Amino acid sequence: MTYLCNAVEVPAFCVRSPALLAKLQREDLGLKQLSEDLKLDPGLCARLLHLANSPFFGVSRQISSLNEALIVLGLNRTRSLVQAELLRASLLACAWKGFPLRAVWHCSLRMAATCEVLAQTRGLSDASGFTLGLFHNLGVLVLAQQEDDYTMLLAGEVMGPTLARIEQNLFKTDHGALGAELLATWNFPPDVCEAIGLQYAAQPTSDPMVEVLGWAHQLEGSDPRSANFPVDEALQARILALAQGWIELAGEV
Repeated sequence: MTYLCNAVEVPAFCVRSPALLAKLQREDLGLKQLSEDLKLDPGLCARLLHLANSPFFGVSRQISSLNEALIVLGLNRTRSLVQAELLRASLLACAWKGFPLRAVWHCSLRMAATCEVLAQTRGLSDASGFTLGLFHNLGVLVLAQQEDDYTMLLAGEVMGPTLARIEQNLFKTDHGALGAELLATWNFPPDVCEAIGLQYAAQPTSDPMVEVLGWAHQLEGSDPRSANFPVDEALQARILALAQGWIELAGEV
């Protein structure tokens, strides 16, 4: 498994992206510090300015500076948008052969929205929940680059635990474990890495982050296992609205 993560070139982030992604996870991160880091990336600055001026936020005047944009967007939304934009850019940078790009991208955003809401129901950080969902299938990108026949599995729209079981039979690992290892090398928080690595574990766990991912998989329809999760109609409607909002904000691939 380690050799795959050592050899990986996917996602095709720019050289400083892993460091920026790791910094985004820090609890003591502030808008001023984030602004200084983002100023080094003109592409991200332009994207955030465009979003801050979009009808979605209903600002009555033109936002022309990064600092103003970050105030409009807020710290948590900026953090989430930057993560999503880096992942989107990495997907667009690669010439995927038969890879269901749009489906994987939408799945990542839906899971991010779902985990964000469900994390709040457990008293967890909604920002950590978003990160958890957005990168839960990062290992899929690793395997798609390293294994020539892997995209044939994805062509059948097999995802989640079912895909993980097939991966275990073929590769003796799964995309959850691979993604967790790669994120750990980028200094992501240990609880996020652990939850992503254990999301398909056969044994039950009391880890609330793993539990959140399990509920999210069931809501996404990719986990046939039955379980009780705290979702009523109002909460489910909130998740659907948030997921659609993130898809509109983050854009297509």
